[in-house]
Amino acid sequence: MPNEADTTPIQERYATQFATDLERIKEEREALQERLQQLDKEHGWLTSVLGATPAPEQDAAGPVERADSGETAAKAFPQPRHAKKMVTGRKRGPALHELVQGLLSSEPRTVGELTMGLESAYPEKAGTKAQLVRNALETLVARSRAERTKQGATVYYTANDTAAGAGRGVGGDAIRTAEKDIATAG
Repeated sequence: MPNEADTTPIQERYATQFATDLERIKEEREALQERLQQLDKEHGWLTSVLGATPAPEQDAAGPVERADSGETAAKAFPQPRHAKKMVTGRKRGPALHELVQGLLSSEPRTVGELTMGLESAYPEKAGTKAQLVRNALETLVARSRAERTKQGATVYYTANDTAAGAGRGVGGDAIRTAEKDIATAG
């Protein structure tokens, strides 16, 4: 009879299907265990590389723990200097060029003299390098708030009097050069 149903009892069909599924799952599990072992090896290698070359990582939960020392990546590496200043929120005093301008007088002074005067007048600025003072002086010269004169190899700086410097804003050096050219031409 062609229309007869399969005579295999349902329990045998389910038993066969379950056996097939269990075998497939067992093979998948073994493959996943091999993959897990491979990932563990890679994790160990990456952890050792991370210990050799610092690269802080963070996820949504916070800093990642370093396996070799237990320190967090955020604590293990210092922040950039500019980040520290922004984080602390300290109020900063006047700019260096403003302090140097306060030390200038009509008497010509060298960078060394101004550096020593800065350290004695402002003890918190002790240890300021002469190059920083020189840069501050050049800023003042560029803004026409100070004048630079050379005598031999020595450079002297003096305060620019307010009457002469009042009309000189941007381009003060160019105006002075033009005035000297006019004076020498005439």
